[in-house]
Order: sequence, then C-alpha cells, then structure tokens
Amino acid sequence: MLDPSMVAAVSAPPSLDVFRHANAERGPLYRAILACFVAAKERFALHLRPREIASDLIAVGVVASDEELEAALDQLVGWGNLRAFADTAEVATVEEFRRKRRLFALTREGAGAERALREFERYVGTPGELKAAALEDIEEHLTGLVALVTGPTFDGDKAYRLLEALRGRFADLTEQAQVFVTGLRRAVDLHDVEESIFLAYKERLVDYLSGFIGALTVRQAAIGALLEQLKGEPLEHLLDAAAAREMVDRLDKSAVLERELRDVWESRWRGLRGWFLPEDGAPPQAQRLHHFALDAIPALLRTIGHLNDRRVQRSDRREDFRTLARWFAEGDEDDAHRLARAAFGMSPARHLSVNDETLAAWDAAEVSGRTAWAEAPPLRITPRMRQTGSHRKPGRREKVVDRREAKEALARLAASEADELEAIRRRLDTGGRVRLSSLGVLDRGAFALLLDLLGAAYAARESDNSVMEAFSADGAVRIVLEPVADGSQARIETSEGVLIAPECWVTIHGLTTNLNSVGP
Repeated sequence: MLDPSMVAAVSAPPSLDVFRHANAERGPLYRAILACFVAAKERFALHLRPREIASDLIAVGVVASDEELEAALDQLVGWGNLRAFADTAEVATVEEFRRKRRLFALTREGAGAERALREFERYVGTPGELKAAALEDIEEHLTGLVALVTGPTFDGDKAYRLLEALRGRFADLTEQAQVFVTGLRRAVDLHDVEESIFLAYKERLVDYLSGFIGALTVRQAAIGALLEQLKGEPLEHLLDAAAAREMVDRLDKSAVLERELRDVWESRWRGLRGWFLPEDGAPPQAQRLHHFALDAIPALLRTIGHLNDRRVQRSDRREDFRTLARWFAEGDEDDAHRLARAAFGMSPARHLSVNDETLAAWDAAEVSGRTAWAEAPPLRITPRMRQTGSHRKPGRREKVVDRREAKEALARLAASEADELEAIRRRLDTGGRVRLSSLGVLDRGAFALLLDLLGAAYAARESDNSVMEAFSADGAVRIVLEPVADGSQARIETSEGVLIAPECWVTIHGLTTNLNSVGP
C-alpha cells in the first residue's frame, strides 16, 4: 500500500514561480542560463559549476560578470528552476574548502517550465498547414486496425501502437488545419497583408488549396468506409486493448483508472468519427473544412478584384492620408498650420468678406498661422451684414446659366460608357455551354466583370457538385457554372495577370428584356 502522505505530495499542484523568469527584467540572461542546463542534460551532465555556465554563455554570445551570474543563479534557485549543492570535489586546501563553492542542477519543475516554453514558441512560430499526407497515413492506420480485428488472431500490443500512431497523426492534422484556417482569414483581409505580398502569394495558395481539396475528396470516402467497419464489438476490443496497454506503465493500478483510460480513448474515437462521418445530423468536420477551402478560392478572387479596383480608383482615402502625413512631416510648423487649415476646412466662413483695409491691418500686425483666434485681430464686417445678414445690395437678378453644352457632354460620356459596357458583355457572352479555359485573353474590363460573376456564382453554391447560377450586380448578365469531374485547372490570360481556377462548364449571356414593357 502507498503512503497517503506520499500520494498527496505527488498530486499537489506545482508552483508557477518557475515561469517568472520569462517576463523578468533580466529575462534573456535567465533563458540563456537555463538553456545551458537543458543542453547539459541532453549530454547527461547533471551538474554545472559557475565557470562552466559562464563558458557556455560566452559560446552563445552572452556576456555576464561574475556578480551578475551569481545573482541570476541565486534568483533561479529562489524561483525553483535550479537547485544548489555544495561543491567539494576540487578542494585542495582548507581555505578552498571554506570558500563558497556550489554546483547547480536543473530541477524537475525547471525542466518542465523550459519544455513548456519551447513548445509554446514552437507552436506560435509554426505556420498552419493542410496536411494531405496525414489523410493518407490515417487511412493506412485504419486499414491496419481493420486487418487486426478481422484476422484470425488479435494482437493487443500492435493494436495499441496503431491507435497511438493514429491519434498523433489525427491530432496533428486537426491542429494544423485550425492554425491554417485562422491564417488564411487574415491573408484575404486587405488590412492585414501588403498588396505585393498577397499578389505573390495568391497563385501558390490557390494551387495548395486545390491540391488539398482533391486529396480530401478522395480520402474522406475511404476513411469513412473504414470507420464504419470499426464499430460495435471490433471497436470494443480495440479500446479495451488500448486501456490495458496504458495500464502497464501506471504506478497505481485500479479498475477505476482503467475505466478512465478507456473513456479517454472512446472520446478520441468519437472525435475521429465526427471528423469524417456525420453525427446526429451534423455534417462532418472534414466537409466543413472542404467547404471552407472552396470558399477561400472565390474570396481570393474577390480580394484580387478589390486590389484592381483600388489601383484604378481616382482616390484612395488611405493613400491620401499617408500623403498628407508625409507633407506634415516634411514641412515646418508654419506650413503645418496652413496645411491643416486647407486640408480640414479651417478657413473663414464663405458668406463673410474681407476688404483691403482688413488685409492691410493683418499684414501690419504680422499675425502668424499659430496665433490663437482669441488673440488675433477682430474681423470687422459692414453694418448692412449685421442688419440684413447680406452684404450685397438687392438688385437685378443674375442671368440663368445655359447648361445645354454640359448636359450634352454628360450624355455623350454616358453613351460612351454604355457602349463600352455592352462591348464587354458581348465579349463574355459564350453563346452556349463552354469550358472556362476557352474564354481566351481578357482585357481589364472583361476580367473585372468575370471576377464579379464567378464570386456571385460560388457564393450561391448549395453543395460541392451542384450547378451554380448568379447574375451581375445590375442584373444584365447571367452566369451558370457546372462542375467538371476530371478535376482539371483552367488558366485564363488577362491584361492584369493569369487567373488559375478549377475547370468547369460556364454559360454567360446578357439579358435584353425591356423592363418598361413588362406588364403587371
């Protein structure tokens, strides 16, 4: 029987002081010292002397005086990261024996803290991935489990090894997919990525998404079929074998602990099934990831369209404010005041007039742009302004301005734009059902309209293999997309670059219905 006091000591929560060095003022020095102990532990060196620590620090470019090193070691001992021992191994005289000499070793808590911090840095610094190879490994492990439960003999140890490998591969797949999805949402947001970086990244990203979508489509059905074979009595054998194998290395063996271990494996198996098979009417997680990857492609197309729009727009508010900030930084203080008045409308009211006498008085007073309005000379207006609110005397009305030429110019411009838009619509009109890759080289206007139509069609998609139908923003153009079963890619040359998208059958035609003639 185990001593209850020993069990209580083992189960007591460890102190979190071992993490205090990470945010301390001398955090880099503490991390470097502990890194020396971690490296020494990998060499099976259990203790280090201060001079050995100083030598290891110099090797990695960290220089600390003897006093700083001693203070840092004492602090780490106080936090529980290190443990100090008296060093009597190299004593030749009584004086050396009486001198303070110590050995330092990494505590179990300190080693755990360093391992946790390194895992944290690895987890945060590793980019997410869609691991298509993990799908193949999962299918292979499940095939091995099916062979075990259907074979003449059942090997519990082999079943446990396959289950453990399956658990690790599945956990890696789901974790990396979550990180990738989060990163992809930021990538398609124009506020979080530079335009040049995004344009260089988009083509590789579309190819990457297309490859994973193809692998997921092929593997999901096969993995689901294998999971259907592993249920009922075969699954019970696997879970019992996994729990029994983990009980071998446990110190305190009991039926309660074995049941808890079995419940853990059962929960993991439910998670695996829920990822590839529908549960309680809810779609599997793999299908959700599949839809997200598909939705990311039109999102990328829309982002490219926004980038094109931003380049051709007459004004860009963000760029205007950047230019204004640069002007503020380059000018002196007087220029900054004048620029502020001009940029933000800080000018006299339009209905007030300033005469020559007022301007002469201001010039004589040498009023600068930094003068507060309360300290500036007053603006004097005529008595008529105070009485009637108008400075001009009533008289004959002004002539009516003839705007016929301006209206004719606007009409010609509108007709020209309408003809240009109609030409774009005729260029994209397929006249029937054709492949997307057969559209040929597109100019800027036709490319922009095609992006809008593709984005609207994919947004209206109901399922992976359904026919997609949508209309342009003005309702004048209709597009119909039908999936192609061969999984090929369409490559469309444009004046803005090359568009690579999943191949499909496309039908585009304009609607010429006269809405004014439609009756009730």
